[in-house]
Amino acid sequence: MRRGTIFIILFVLAAVGVIAASQFLRTQPPLEIRVAVSPMAEAWVTDAVAALNATNPLVNATRRVHYSVESIDDTQVWLNDSRVWTPENHPQAWIPAVSPSVGYAAENRLPFRLVQPSTARTILLWGGFASIVADIEGEGQFDWTAVTEAAPQRRLAFDNPARTISGLAALLAGAADYYATPAPTGGQINAREFRSQVQPVIEAVPNFNTLGGSPASAMASRGASVGEIALLPENAWLTNLRGQLASATDPIRLSYPAYTVVFDFPLARWEDEAAPASSDEAAAVEVLGRWLVGEPQQIQAQNFGLRPARTDPAAGLFTSGEGYGAQLAPSFQAVELPSRNDLRQLASWLGTIVR
Repeated sequence: MRRGTIFIILFVLAAVGVIAASQFLRTQPPLEIRVAVSPMAEAWVTDAVAALNATNPLVNATRRVHYSVESIDDTQVWLNDSRVWTPENHPQAWIPAVSPSVGYAAENRLPFRLVQPSTARTILLWGGFASIVADIEGEGQFDWTAVTEAAPQRRLAFDNPARTISGLAALLAGAADYYATPAPTGGQINAREFRSQVQPVIEAVPNFNTLGGSPASAMASRGASVGEIALLPENAWLTNLRGQLASATDPIRLSYPAYTVVFDFPLARWEDEAAPASSDEAAAVEVLGRWLVGEPQQIQAQNFGLRPARTDPAAGLFTSGEGYGAQLAPSFQAVELPSRNDLRQLASWLGTIVR
């Protein structure tokens, strides 16, 4: 047999072997990738992951992948020394609310590496029923100063600051306003003078349990009886512009603080040096990152009240929200989060006064 013929036969056999191996791998159960995500972005990420799963994604050209979504607040991951995940039981991907959480988790011996610095964004802003806002602002502004002065006579609403990153962030925005700096220090946020200033605001919340997991939803269904004024994530307001928040006679009025926390929803991958992730797992998280920041999912994020990762919104719920005060490109200063230890000290104090 000629040498050239032998080479051709070997090439054909190798190709058949590759195809057979590929077909075999494609028939195997898919690689399961757990994606933990902040509750603030859960609805969007769940929708995006369902769309990704529908494409029957492959990694390394042969391995099928299936993604599942689970919700967890940032503070559950790093606020206490007890660890929610272990080397044997952990998500392969995590989308916390804020980028510093990735570093805070590492301090709590939970090894994550940043894959995408941001997949979407939202920010804190004030909302109050129009009649209440008109009453408290007088000739001033609907801002921290006006709310602080009116707090003893009003029903306020926040996410629980002792248990959620959005509630904790609301107080950091208050500290930034109080000290007129986007970077309040640990000494400032835990100072007696600031605590004295902010405690009446916290105590103006009648009952955090009554507000449930979504103060904006509670206000939409029950109105001012559960909260007349609230500082909440923008997407919470935009996805709940119905019921009493959209009242024809006394609708919600939104206002952007001078200092606010930006929730940037980074994507991080579990990376334990003692037990490295497989190449398929690493590739699968990379695929998820590219999917989330792709144009279709960035457009879809706006339908969930989230801003695109790198641009201002131009459609979705932001268009319908403009009539209530939502802005496509608001002016503000982004608040820098202090150290994990500083936040733990603040949360410890909050646990003694939150009802």
